[in-house]
Amino acid sequence: VNDVFMGQNVSAANDTAIYILANDTITPAINLTWYVNCSDGIEINQSPLFLITIDGVAPTSNLVVTDNNTWTTDTTPIISFNVTDNLDSLINYSIIVDGTVVNWTSVANNTPVTYTFETPLSEAAHNIVVEAMDNGGNRTNSSVLLLYVDNTAPMVAVNNTWNNTWSKVNTSLQINFNFSDNLDSVINYSVIISGISYDTGKGANGTEKYIWGFSELPDGQHTLVVEGLDNATNRANSTPVMFYIDTAAPVATIT
Repeated sequence: VNDVFMGQNVSAANDTAIYILANDTITPAINLTWYVNCSDGIEINQSPLFLITIDGVAPTSNLVVTDNNTWTTDTTPIISFNVTDNLDSLINYSIIVDGTVVNWTSVANNTPVTYTFETPLSEAAHNIVVEAMDNGGNRTNSSVLLLYVDNTAPMVAVNNTWNNTWSKVNTSLQINFNFSDNLDSVINYSVIISGISYDTGKGANGTEKYIWGFSELPDGQHTLVVEGLDNATNRANSTPVMFYIDTAAPVATIT
């Protein structure tokens, strides 16, 4: 190999396949030349020269992400990554989603790649990795990107039964509501009365909230909605509840 003796002097029957293990470690390199010398005791013949690349180092695969555990409403999101290798000029890569290969191709060594998913991802939490493989069969995976795809808004329901009711109290109204979401474990909410946000917060998915003690509401007709917002920025309002505040007693005049 590269004119360095690596085999053993052995004898073999004529026209017999022979397998010889190199007797020393060969330093990984590109296009090493190797050949075999044969002798019948009278003449020595050399085989043609062959080229071999020895590579025992796996390529690296790096997903370029700003934040893991990302939420998106896009079912065909874009991911960016790059793959590098110590020897190979062309690297094969596979994009794997939840254990299934969704794309396989090759790219020049150390070339940034931007990939848009062609088949829409389902609404779910997905584990995405990029596997890189060189021509030596060495392969490695990137770190796992956890991506949540969610384009379904939360469901919010106000449980109060006082739609179209009247109240003479304008500061201690109690509102109870519940919310749920298909994926998000924690949902943000806003209690909105006549277009003004009176309370914001968050709660666990599938729970019921009780809110009371608002600042003084003016007399008149009011509309209550509760808005739910998940981590993918999907939002939805509850069915409006209309009520009336009247703190002024009627005036009776005797004429």
